Amino acid sequence: MPRALDPQTDAALMAAVEHLDDPFARTGLILLRATGIRIGELLDLELDCLVDFGEHGTWLRVPIGMLGTERTVPLEPVTVQVLDAWMASRGRQRALPHPRDGRPAEFVFMERGRRPTEWRLRKGLNRAAATAGLTQSDGSPVHLTPHLLRHTFGTSLINAGMSLPALMQLMGHVSPEITLRYARLASPTVRAAYETAMDKIGCATPLR
Repeated sequence: MPRALDPQTDAALMAAVEHLDDPFARTGLILLRATGIRIGELLDLELDCLVDFGEHGTWLRVPIGMLGTERTVPLEPVTVQVLDAWMASRGRQRALPHPRDGRPAEFVFMERGRRPTEWRLRKGLNRAAATAGLTQSDGSPVHLTPHLLRHTFGTSLINAGMSLPALMQLMGHVSPEITLRYARLASPTVRAAYETAMDKIGCATPLR
């Protein structure tokens, strides 16, 4: 599993993403980081993806993906604004056959009658990384993948104290073992839990 971005690098990268010229890359990358959804799930979002739960806010309906499950993910107001801005500029687009079942689908991300590709997201992310001054140890450019944003989303929530069952539901994991990998990445959280436990048993367990 790729390492998640540390908070400082994450903030610098996403600040650069917000200034990308490509509106699809900008919107898509912001959504990936804000929701932790997979790239395929992002590209398969349909026009009815926003769900208003009243006092519980606006949620994103994530389409049935590779695991055959549908879920909803809460959205922050600023993320809703980003998606609303895309919707406002999207214009009318024709429905296309859904690759999963062939039914006519109105996808959120459409441009001039076509669906944009993952390549645009990769290009935008690495352009943002260059703008943010991210480099490898030898000074050469870094090559990031959009999936890194999903790992950063999960790890940041674990570090903020979210329970593993709640994260498992948000991420759409069918196996708790997958979610546990994020706990292993989230070393500050694991270290804090370790130290708390050691404080409780330290005096009761003499050293030999």
